[in-house]
Amino acid sequence: MTIGCWTISNLSSLINLFVSLILYYFNKDYLFISIFTICLTIQLNPYYLLLLAPLILHFNQRKFSLIFIFGLSSIVFFCLNLYLEENWKDMFRNTFGFFLTVPDLTPNVGIFWYFFTQVFDHYRSLFLCVFQLNTILYVVPLTVLLRNNLNLLFSILLIVVALFSPYPSYAETALYLPVLAAFIDLHKYLRQSLVTGCTILATFILSPIMWSMWVHIGSGNANFFFAIVWVFAIAQIFIAADLISSFLRVELVEENGGEEEIEKRFEGIKLLNICPFTISL
Repeated sequence: MTIGCWTISNLSSLINLFVSLILYYFNKDYLFISIFTICLTIQLNPYYLLLLAPLILHFNQRKFSLIFIFGLSSIVFFCLNLYLEENWKDMFRNTFGFFLTVPDLTPNVGIFWYFFTQVFDHYRSLFLCVFQLNTILYVVPLTVLLRNNLNLLFSILLIVVALFSPYPSYAETALYLPVLAAFIDLHKYLRQSLVTGCTILATFILSPIMWSMWVHIGSGNANFFFAIVWVFAIAQIFIAADLISSFLRVELVEENGGEEEIEKRFEGIKLLNICPFTISL
């Protein structure tokens, strides 16, 4: 997937590079480079502002430096954009406004385009607010729940961006999927790995077929392609839910002295994956 994104010279590949740098320097405890890079990434896709949550928790002891660097970097990039565009209204409309107002409804692997082609114009503002608020709604509960594992929080927020941004592509999925391999302690508690893996693979195969049937051959309609997009979104939701569930199981094991102790205390509970149709990595 990553090679494919680079092959088509998509801007998402550059964004993925910046996000990877954020994650790398975040783990290396480099405050300035992490914040500077996230400010640069936000200029390209403002939804990556969500990634500030794990950075704020990680650099909590240096929050004044974080605020100063973030504010200064944002001002620098704002002035640079203003210099290039000259008109601040056009600058906002062509950058942040483009993501917030969703004027382009070209079909993609996101859920915005289909809904807003069906919505009546006088309800558009209402649904636009609902969809945009839905993106940031999960930040606080996820941050509270995963505050002890900031790398997992970072990865889950990447899934949220891939799910709820208006102009996603497979590049966002190609970004977070390799990161999930790092959570070795969660792998044996995953219960839907085979199902989600096969579903993701099926959507990769079927999406170009459905697109061709709709756009090129004309034997289908938008519902054909959107059905695959919806399945792709559900698979990503299952990935996020499975990771969070595995994290909670790990915490339960650590707090109660091991799996055997838990099974003795809570008779009948099964922590490990026992379904024959899924696999534990």
